[in-house]
Amino acid sequence: MLSLVLAPLRFLDRHSRVLLALGVFIGVALPSLASALKPYIIASVLGCLVGAMLLLDWDKIRAESRRRGLLGAFVIWQLLICPVTVWFIADWFGLSSTLTEVVFLQSAAPPIASAAVFLLLLGIDGGLALLVSVFCVLLLPVSLTALMGIFLATALEVSLWEFFARACVMLLMPFIIAWGVRRWLGKTRLQQASGAISGLNVLLLIVFAIGVMDGVYVEFVDRTDSAVRLFITAWVMAVILHVAGFAAFSRVGRYEAMTAAMTSGNRNLGVMFAVTATVASSDFALYVGIAQIPMYFVPLLLAPLAKRLHLESRATR
Repeated sequence: MLSLVLAPLRFLDRHSRVLLALGVFIGVALPSLASALKPYIIASVLGCLVGAMLLLDWDKIRAESRRRGLLGAFVIWQLLICPVTVWFIADWFGLSSTLTEVVFLQSAAPPIASAAVFLLLLGIDGGLALLVSVFCVLLLPVSLTALMGIFLATALEVSLWEFFARACVMLLMPFIIAWGVRRWLGKTRLQQASGAISGLNVLLLIVFAIGVMDGVYVEFVDRTDSAVRLFITAWVMAVILHVAGFAAFSRVGRYEAMTAAMTSGNRNLGVMFAVTATVASSDFALYVGIAQIPMYFVPLLLAPLAKRLHLESRATR
């Protein structure tokens, strides 16, 4: 009976990269399914965090947490250097105010919580990515308040303490669950179940990908010109942020560079929309859904590079 449950999850794990890419298109093609899964978006994110914490090596996470200089550099890069640089580039190219706002808010957002899961699917440890995501989410209200006031001349209408408290709960809950499951299963059984856990992560990511596409099809039909422009922008930004992140940390090491690429290119636009909903444009609301499309292609597109870097790192040991 257990094998009937585990077999499909292991299948999802083996074909994760292709299935993730298909997930967003299923959400666009089947609006009713996207609408049905939308209420489970938050649960899927929390589930992915639990899964990541089950698969990650906690000793490595503790070791990464002691690299305070590197973590500080990551946070400054994510929350300050990226958005400021993007704003000046957008201004230099003369982008419209709406498009400038969209790319600015994207580059100011923290990494997605599942950045660590994406790295794990590529065979790369996601401990550093998880730590960067946590610190960036907790510091977002401070950095965003300053950035929006300076560059968009807009006040952020959200309670910093309320956001901080909610973020702590959202991060603490998966940690407690993962700690309990690890204690219950033990190291041996946890390793045996790693394939199934990874498959469950893929399933939860697909649920998120489909659910977050709710309403995107209608917007594409009603606002085709804007939607196409934002679709192209999402792909351009995905490429730029991934390449910039990799280049910025390439001298530190391959692992750090891949982590920077993944955390830079995959931003938590859902959190950003939640804290800017009262001041952001309607184009940004549409962009939140459209930007998931290149995001869910990342594991598939980066797989050859990850494989090459992994093999190179083995050869140099």
